[in-house]
Amino acid sequence: MGRKRDAVVETGKRLFLAQGIAGTSMDQIAEAVPVSKMTLYNIFGSKEGLLEAVLDSILEEGVASFDKAMSEAADPLDALNRLASIEGVEREMSVAFLQDLQAFPELLDKLVRLGSEHVMPRFHQVILEGQQKGQIRKDLSPIVIVSFLQAMKDFLTRSEALLGVGNPQTIGQQLTTIFYHGILTNESKETSDG
Repeated sequence: MGRKRDAVVETGKRLFLAQGIAGTSMDQIAEAVPVSKMTLYNIFGSKEGLLEAVLDSILEEGVASFDKAMSEAADPLDALNRLASIEGVEREMSVAFLQDLQAFPELLDKLVRLGSEHVMPRFHQVILEGQQKGQIRKDLSPIVIVSFLQAMKDFLTRSEALLGVGNPQTIGQQLTTIFYHGILTNESKETSDG
């Protein structure tokens, strides 16, 4: 049942991200895997159960990418550069998916909790190390930087303000550029650009 479940989750992820949650039916997923619709309901209970499994898979991949970038980084600036260049599923997320996800606040809360509990503490440590090495401006409080990131994350996961503005990956890259140019020391900007 493990391989079948994994195939359903991967297919559900591909279709949900491309077509949105409302635009994807259990019939479409069953046909694409292929499995019976009854199998989908036996494994996941509902479309929402499958969506939760899909989001869990996305979170798992995101944490693994984050952990890899952090562990392979030579120094804090390298860690920031690696984190900025991670290409996750956000490049595949349609506006429809992001809009539909707003109807599932408990799943959005799960995303925010993961960031607060796993990502932000490690990011805080990178900021501190970067300041100690002179790569990140010392006049900025690490707590304020991390709080700003948390506020941006909360805004982006709970607001429809940026929906329709463009591709989520492009928006993310632009926000990352704005953020990094604001916290890096002049010497680090030159190192990062060169």
